[in-house]
Amino acid sequence: RVSIRGTGLLGGGQDLVAAYLSGIKVEKIVSYDDVFVSVVAGDGDRNASVVDRADSVRLVSDAGSIVEKETAWTYRARGRIASVEPSRGQHGTEVTIRGTNLLGGGVSIRAYLGQREVLRVVSRNETVV
Repeated sequence: RVSIRGTGLLGGGQDLVAAYLSGIKVEKIVSYDDVFVSVVAGDGDRNASVVDRADSVRLVSDAGSIVEKETAWTYRARGRIASVEPSRGQHGTEVTIRGTNLLGGGVSIRAYLGQREVLRVVSRNETVV
């Protein structure tokens, strides 16, 4: 989820009808009012020209107004897992995941194996978790 804060975000309208991050339509508008908007980002990987380049956030209301902030959003390249070692184990097995962009530009992660959240991430960086 992406949180957008400001004032007059609906530009005089009552409803938010569209939102764009770096020109990519958001996947879902979760909630909104005149000072806060929550959205789910669309798939920036489909347009390589937007990855790792700061661009605008644009909100469109039912009144046709556009509220925009330049250089407010940057899509990060999607993480890619290259290997998982070992490939099997039991409770307590330490697993190493290698790849690229594993943190997605962030500083922390939640790791899942199957549908279970890993209880403890020992170390992490963009290439090894």
